[in-house]
Amino acid sequence: MLLKYHFIIFLFFHIILNCDCFKFICERHLYPNAKKCYLLIALRENAFNSVILPKLNRHIREQLTREAYYDQKSRSNFLVKTNQFMNRIIKFTHLKVFAHLLNFNCFTLSRMYILRSEEAVVNYRRENEAKCFNGHLIKINPNDKFKRMQNKFLIRHVKKDAE
Repeated sequence: MLLKYHFIIFLFFHIILNCDCFKFICERHLYPNAKKCYLLIALRENAFNSVILPKLNRHIREQLTREAYYDQKSRSNFLVKTNQFMNRIIKFTHLKVFAHLLNFNCFTLSRMYILRSEEAVVNYRRENEAKCFNGHLIKINPNDKFKRMQNKFLIRHVKKDAE
C-alpha cells in the first residue's frame, strides 16, 4: 500500500516537472557577480496550484488568487499587479523552497513572475538569457530560434521539391 502511494506521488511530480508550465531564466551580464535568476510560472497550470500555492499562508493565498483573478482580465500576458504583490510578499526562503521543489540547482532565485498562460512562458525571451547546465550558466544566442525557423522552412521546401 505504501509503495502504491510512493508510485502515485512519483508520477505526479514527474508529470509536473516535465511540463512547459514553468521556466527558469537567468541573465548573465559582463560582470561576474551580476547573475540574476527568475522563475516564470503559468497561472493556470498544475505546478502553480500544486507546488507554489500550498507553501503560502492561507490569507496570502486568498489575496493572491483575488489579485490574479482581477489581473487576468487585462490583455497582457504579464500579470503586473499580481507580480508586484507576489514579489512584495514572497521571502527569500520561499524562493529557495520553490527552486528546490522544481529542481533548479544553478543559483538562488531573485524573483518570481507569474504569466497568464503556458504559451507566454514558452515564448518569453530575454536579451542576456542563459540556461543552467550542471550548475553552470551557458549564454544562449538570441538568434538560435530564428535559425531553427529558417532550417524548418528550408527543410519543408526541400521535401516539397523532392516529391
